[in-house]
Amino acid sequence: MSRVSVVVPSLLGGARLVALARRLTGDGAEVRIADNGMPARAAAELAEAGATVVAMAGNAGFARAVNAAAAGAGGTALVVLNDDVELQEGFLDALVAPLDQAAMVAGVLLKAEAPGVVETAGIVIDRYLGAYDHLQDEPVSILDAEVG
Repeated sequence: MSRVSVVVPSLLGGARLVALARRLTGDGAEVRIADNGMPARAAAELAEAGATVVAMAGNAGFARAVNAAAAGAGGTALVVLNDDVELQEGFLDALVAPLDQAAMVAGVLLKAEAPGVVETAGIVIDRYLGAYDHLQDEPVSILDAEVG
């Protein structure tokens, strides 16, 4: 398995997050918790569980917290999780196994109401700094042309 860094932003901490940190560090992952204003006791419990706690000086929001915690990550794979997630056994291994076998891996989000249609295949920034979803509203079949 690739060395995995897991980033989790959290406002409250709590027993579920401590259990998650223990499990992930036990699986060999680097765990980095972005402290978005947790009580001091929660941050201490997470550090005791093997996580690195990155202080945010209050609630910086999800994106800033993720970016701050990810900035110091040392893994070859970065996984971002919510603080209330409960993972199935083997989740990390299954998630990163393709990374050890492929030169490139990408994710594509399909529309829930129309599974044959692409919601997004990433964000593209044009020369005017406008952002838009790559392949949005295109049929899934266009992905074969993109790869080929």
